[in-house]
Parts: sequence; C-alpha cells; structure tokens
Amino acid sequence: MHKSCHTVLEIEEKEQAEPSLTRPSVQVRKQPFCPKCQQWLKTDEISKTIEMTSGILTLSDTELESLKFESTKRIEAELIQANDPVLESIGFGRRLYVMPKAGALPEYSNIWYLLFRSQRLGFFPCLVIKEKPNVAVIKPLNIPEVVFGKPYQILVVDILNDTDCLKSPTELPDSFSELLPFDASRLTQPIVAAQEIETTLGPERCINPKRRRLREIARQVLIRSL
Repeated sequence: MHKSCHTVLEIEEKEQAEPSLTRPSVQVRKQPFCPKCQQWLKTDEISKTIEMTSGILTLSDTELESLKFESTKRIEAELIQANDPVLESIGFGRRLYVMPKAGALPEYSNIWYLLFRSQRLGFFPCLVIKEKPNVAVIKPLNIPEVVFGKPYQILVVDILNDTDCLKSPTELPDSFSELLPFDASRLTQPIVAAQEIETTLGPERCINPKRRRLREIARQVLIRSL
C-alpha cells in the first residue's frame, strides 16, 4: 500500500529501452507503481498490507516476521482416530510419500505398525514444508500389487484442506437443508442389486484423461514413424 494515499498497489514491470548493437540489454525489474498518484514508488514509500474480509490491515515489521515459519528436524504428531468424520469432510489436497533414511527402517516400521494396528493417524497441527505451514496427518498405506506390480507398505502425509476456506453447502447455488426421507420405491436400483456389483477400480482408470489421450497420440505417432 502507498503510505501517502493508502492505495493498494500492484507490481508492474517498468518499461526499459530495447537493446541495440551499441547499447547492452537492461534487465527488466519489477517496481511498485501507484495508479492514483501516477508515479513509481521507492521501498520506504510502501507499507505491507493483507487484504481480509473485514478490510485491509497494515502490518508492522514485527508482525510480518511472526508470519514466517521455519522447518524443524524433529516434529511430534498427536494420535487421532482414523475414521474421524471431520477428516472425510475436509479432504486433502496433496499427498506426500514419507521414506526412511538409512538406518531408520526399524523406527519407520514401528510407526507404520502402531498406526495400522491401532487404527489411528498422526496429526500435525503445523507441518512446515519449504517455509509454508500446513495442517496434515501421517497415515499407514497399503499399496496393492496391481498398482506397481509389487505390494508396498509405506507412510504417507496428507496435507489437509484449510477449513477456513471451505464453503458451507448453504452458500452454494440450489442449496437445500436436508435430504428427503428414505423411500425404497423411488430408488432407480434396488439396494440388494447394487450390493451384488463387484466392480473394482483399476489403476489405469485413475489416470488423468488428458494424460491418457496424450499417451494414445504418442503411440499413434510412434506407429506412423515405423
């Protein structure tokens, strides 16, 4: 924000002269520009702000420093129930494989068996990855042979979605308060018939459609080149 006129700024590229044979090229640098005052600004003319639903907040250097997070070599997880309904409702946006360093396989195995046999997850209220804080859980995962040709038992970290950014169903178009009472006569397929279906999900069906199409194009190009 421009300190003088309190205008929210956007970083724009400052125009530079085109390079020529007699003049060396100049690196393009980004500099704050105030659209209200119509002038380029220096660093001491700018204040740091954060835009929130309640308005724009101006932050001090101390407050800005408090928003920085540093990763640590040691972190503790809180045990929670694996079937926690909140986790299913929130969902996760990213999954990371956790692999043990050399010599740490015994401890890694102990954590996997503890979580798997107790049906618990490890909850991280603040897991810092590349200076970015996340809320996450660590869980045991059984990867079946059909995926990679060999079964694997590994630990994974699921980065949870931010509940502060989730929308309530009432905020969505055509929202409703609750489902209608159950009526078996209105079902398009009997429940018993649905329970008899034994279709399983193969790994190939989970590939992104664009990637599948790209593979097919690459295969056709290879056939034409032969």
